[in-house]
Amino acid sequence: MTCIVDYPTKKAFREALAVQGPALSIEDPSVFAPYFGAIASHPDIASGRAITVTNHPKRSWFASVDGAMKVS
Repeated sequence: MTCIVDYPTKKAFREALAVQGPALSIEDPSVFAPYFGAIASHPDIASGRAITVTNHPKRSWFASVDGAMKVS
């Protein structure tokens, strides 16, 4: 599922992640496993998988974040 953050651009998200690091808050609105909290504690990140992040409600950009908090 795609996680949601409140940043208007991918660049703004990347900069916020650089400043806040693993404490940056995200929301995963999944019906089966909803999550709200720090990005480092997301179940997928914690188990070594990357997550997809986007802005809401526009969904004008998408980013992949891995366990090393690297945005691509």
